[in-house]
Amino acid sequence: MRRFVQRRVLPWWQTVRWPLLGLLAVVAFVLGHLGFREHFRLVDEPRSLARTFYLSLQLFTLESGSLAPPTPWQLDAARFLAPAVSFSTVAATLATIFREQFGLVRLRLFSGHVVICGLGQKGVRLAIAFRDAGHRVVAIERDHANGGVAECRRRGGVVWIGDATDPAVLAKARVRTAAYLIAVCGSDSVNAEVAVIARTVVQGRRGVLRAFVHIVDVALCGLLRERELAAQEEHSLRLEFFNVYESGSRELLRRFPPFATPGLSDSAPRIVVVGLGQMGRTLIVRAAEMWRERRPGSEVRLRVTAVERSADSKLDLLAAQYPALQRICDLDAVPIDIESAAFEQGDFLADSEGRFDIDTVYVCVDDPGLGMDAGLALLRRMAGRDAPVVVCTVQNSGLAALFVASAAHERLHTFSPLEETCTVEVLLGGVYELLARAIHADYLALQRLEGQSPGTNPAAVAWASLPEHLKESNRDQAADIGAKLAAVGCGIEPLTDWDAALLTLSAAEVELLARMEHVRWMNHRREDGWRFHRGPKDEARKTHPDLVPYEELTEAKREYDRNTVRAIPAFLRRAGFRMYRLPEPSRLAVEPTRPG
Repeated sequence: MRRFVQRRVLPWWQTVRWPLLGLLAVVAFVLGHLGFREHFRLVDEPRSLARTFYLSLQLFTLESGSLAPPTPWQLDAARFLAPAVSFSTVAATLATIFREQFGLVRLRLFSGHVVICGLGQKGVRLAIAFRDAGHRVVAIERDHANGGVAECRRRGGVVWIGDATDPAVLAKARVRTAAYLIAVCGSDSVNAEVAVIARTVVQGRRGVLRAFVHIVDVALCGLLRERELAAQEEHSLRLEFFNVYESGSRELLRRFPPFATPGLSDSAPRIVVVGLGQMGRTLIVRAAEMWRERRPGSEVRLRVTAVERSADSKLDLLAAQYPALQRICDLDAVPIDIESAAFEQGDFLADSEGRFDIDTVYVCVDDPGLGMDAGLALLRRMAGRDAPVVVCTVQNSGLAALFVASAAHERLHTFSPLEETCTVEVLLGGVYELLARAIHADYLALQRLEGQSPGTNPAAVAWASLPEHLKESNRDQAADIGAKLAAVGCGIEPLTDWDAALLTLSAAEVELLARMEHVRWMNHRREDGWRFHRGPKDEARKTHPDLVPYEELTEAKREYDRNTVRAIPAFLRRAGFRMYRLPEPSRLAVEPTRPG
């Protein structure tokens, strides 16, 4: 019920309250005027029109409603309605004037909330998404005239006008007690600065703050993820970098698959990508990755036709960045301008044998109008064929909706990376979440092999049903991967060759990392209030028989820790990374932190 009020009733009331109060004021005035006219007629005391108008206005200040009978019903209604309108107007005005102050008073009681830095398109969408999901939201925006400020407040969020890179402002937003910090300001440098300053502000807090920083450049975003994953320091802030184009390409391929039934046919699927900006290039890479996952070892290649004026150079760069791309795909560059006669003619849609055997067309052009024009032109050229045409736009405009709703354009679809990726589920499903899910999936498979069930082990459940403290334990394990790899002279880098073999750890390395993992696990359990007790694990009393030094574990328990660290290369691959040997490895150089 509370969520319904927040999502439906409050936004509706914010929209209609002023027009409604204005309408009620007019009704009260008219009823008062008619009532006064009727009253003076009944008592045979005629009054001028100006006098009854004046008396009607005085009803709003409780100055003219006290009259001897007879009292017409119109006047009775006006005597109650007019003061009610006055009171409501004053209350609404005061609420508007002092909303920020009221919000700041409420803010002192906040914990577990979401702090969003920047109320541009991404910030507003995320604020609405988190509010709709039932989270309390505090937004920081330096421009008080930004339209997102009013929208965020209308949705029930608290807005602080200030600079998100100011430690005092972050402190006033109570970032130390927040659950999530999201930096979506206007530039990558500002977003990064917010994260650096927040790390200092929250130092020493209880629990970990999950911070999400948007980076526009896809390649830079990957490098920053690599650096953060490889970090050895323990912080009160767990930093994740995200990019709407990267997240959007994955969501786009999920919504509109590039091939209909992969694995069921020996024919090579074909996609056409118009526009090789960040979205288009990322889309090609993800489609190739998807094809390899579904047809591992197959000699059938995914055919990709890329259309843009500089298609040759951009495909060459993409192939250099991803060595496996040319082994998985047949890349065909079509270097023509989208606003040219050659594009309008669409000869590139036919293959070398003149066939229009296209599975899906993706139009990834920054200009939404140009993108829609290109999509419609391709749709006309492909009349009578089944391949869908998907136009990526910044946001789904009304014009695009008109075309999509038309029966004549039923194969035309629009996709907005902002709308589809600025959601709670997509944002929180970052790299650490992917690693944590992979770690738990591996654990769950092992528990099932041992005959465990939710009845015998509460942790032997799917991720969605896992208690939050156990999810956080998996995230903590994922965040510790960088320190483990540094201990054996290894680093982390983005996975660009999907056919590369997984690195294998030596027996000595496995033993060291298993010891480190056990120490990490013990520290996390003790921080959560667990203590040692012989006998079975007791969830209610928070006692566990394995809270002992690594040497005192049974061989089966030590082997479990060994298997966990042996799987690190596979975990990283699932998240799009690989581990590699540093040029001069310093194996066994880092001693695990002893539990205190």
